[in-house]
Amino acid sequence: MKIVGLGYDGFHDSCIALMNERGEVIEAFSEERLSMVKKDGRFPSNALKNLEIKDDDVLCLSTLDHKNFNESYAKAGLTPQKETLDERSRTFEHIKKLTRKFNKVNYYSHHDCHAASAFYFSGFDDALVVTWDAGNNSEPWNFTVSRGKGNILKRYEQSTNGYPALNYTAITAIMGFTPARHEGKITGLAARGNASSQDLVRLREILSSFNKEGRSIMGAISNWKNVGSAQEVPFIELKKDIIKKIREDIGLSDNDLANAIQKLLEEEVITQIKELKDKYPSKNICLAGGIFANVLLNKRIIELGFENIFIHPAMGDDGLAMGACALYLADKGVTIKPFKTLFFGYEICNEVANKALEESDLDFTKPSDMEDLIAKKLAEGKIIARCVGKMEYGPRALGNRSILCTARDKIINEHLNILLKRSEFMPFAPVCLEEDIDLIFKNIEGRLLSSKFMTIALDCKNFLIKRCPTIVHVDGTARPQIVDDENPDMKKILIKFKELTGEPCFVNTSFNIHESPIVCNERDAVKAFKQSKLDYLVLGDCFAHKKI
Repeated sequence: MKIVGLGYDGFHDSCIALMNERGEVIEAFSEERLSMVKKDGRFPSNALKNLEIKDDDVLCLSTLDHKNFNESYAKAGLTPQKETLDERSRTFEHIKKLTRKFNKVNYYSHHDCHAASAFYFSGFDDALVVTWDAGNNSEPWNFTVSRGKGNILKRYEQSTNGYPALNYTAITAIMGFTPARHEGKITGLAARGNASSQDLVRLREILSSFNKEGRSIMGAISNWKNVGSAQEVPFIELKKDIIKKIREDIGLSDNDLANAIQKLLEEEVITQIKELKDKYPSKNICLAGGIFANVLLNKRIIELGFENIFIHPAMGDDGLAMGACALYLADKGVTIKPFKTLFFGYEICNEVANKALEESDLDFTKPSDMEDLIAKKLAEGKIIARCVGKMEYGPRALGNRSILCTARDKIINEHLNILLKRSEFMPFAPVCLEEDIDLIFKNIEGRLLSSKFMTIALDCKNFLIKRCPTIVHVDGTARPQIVDDENPDMKKILIKFKELTGEPCFVNTSFNIHESPIVCNERDAVKAFKQSKLDYLVLGDCFAHKKI
């Protein structure tokens, strides 16, 4: 029997997950990796295309059925808007077609799925669980507080306060970036600014002026289009005249505006979680929802005095499918297996890789010791795209769909951005060995699990700042991937690289061209490599380069 999870709300990040009766993840990935459309919110028909459904398979949906949908809004004292009802109706047309194929169908709350994804895969016996996002069309809630104990996840509080997420997304749009996609750029810029207390007061007043009668600044400057469409990709349409006026009213530089919204986000979230920590004491905290994609915020949260923190690696809506599966299994008394790796997606086939390279105009060889060769080329300063094994789950590349290069020279940031046609303001992430973490990072206690999946920022020690400046932000932090025995090939590369250079880490950034999803399969990898100006492509057991 398979437990099939579906995360689909008609907006963004449609996804599926498959788990077995033993609480183990079989597969999990987002629709965007197959459609190659960033943040694809259409019904995940590509992801479901090859799913063989048997009579005893169970479908778990991260959306409420119609009865609980109405009850949820009544409990919040709200009436769903016609637009919400229309969007929900369109998304349910697709869901109804799928549910007919299953004998057992389960509907779950959007935020309960977030909470389950955060707690059950953490491995903690007890934890405060907080979920926070910008909303959905399944329920009115934006914020929930739960407590996980053993196999039980109990919800205690709910709120419709989505303003922290909506405000941050709105500022992303106001600064000229794509909302619901480029918030990480704002996080990167924030450390370069220095907004004053008066700036914060002014920005808070402007944002609050929109937050009346359930409105938000995001609602004032934008509309979602194509929600629930069968073919057209959902996107946010911006009202440019209103945005221009607000930008003029704010009057801050880009760096100071980013700094101000980051400070306001941290202020509101930290204040809330401080209160919850006193109200529901636990040494552990688990987080999910789009707000917690913010690695600097996550760093502040554990500094409140929690012993351990876990952020679900696919903290946004791309984690809902797995959360739905976990809710079903936990209700049956099954113990969910915590994460050791995140390699749950498409697996590169050496035979297919060979064929894809033969059909391209790339030269390639098959080295007897691939990891040794990679380490030597990295030590020479070469930039390598690596596409091997199973694809990572979530938005972070963890070595199997990554671009690797040395972190010695700070100019590599600008160089990589040019090669990949990106505009990034955060430094590229370091990948390092678990045995080296005390040498290069401060205060790793309680953060190790999250650091394996690149979901938290850490303070860097002087050794790292001096030896590997490429991966250190202007505030002295980095967002690392820490490698252990669960990732033996990457570990081997790191060990050999350290032998050759004396450096404890190198750069790991996702293998994709700007505005495209991380590559999934063999042909995606060849196409992306040919569009870039990278030095080498590792594809399965092949080491390739462009013809001279």
